[in-house]
Amino acid sequence: MVSEIRWKDLIDEGRALIEVLQREHFPVSGAFWVADGQLRLVIASRLPSDKGPIQAYTEFLRILDMLNLQVLDYIDVAILSPTDPNYLDYYESLSYRGGPNARNLQLSNAYIYFLDPDAIPVAVPLKGT
Repeated sequence: MVSEIRWKDLIDEGRALIEVLQREHFPVSGAFWVADGQLRLVIASRLPSDKGPIQAYTEFLRILDMLNLQVLDYIDVAILSPTDPNYLDYYESLSYRGGPNARNLQLSNAYIYFLDPDAIPVAVPLKGT
């Protein structure tokens, strides 16, 4: 189990990272921590689908290098398109099922910074239904 102090530090450093990403015009439509065996900061962005995951992580790492974070490391972060199956898995592991108004919401297994409408997966009907 993550100590209360480390969890608070991760949340604070994640917030600082998100603020810098937004200031540097890195597209972010949602961000949340999820604890499903390990802690992961999931950042929803259209950049991996628009420019590819290598370009997205190259840009992310450039911005991360601007910060002096003590606890948060690049291996703790997943930059994913909201349509990526891995993003859908992380989102599904949240106990949150509300709308896009979540801001700084603490859950039993997660912490949600924000979820814009683009970061909330929409169920796609199966063909033939």
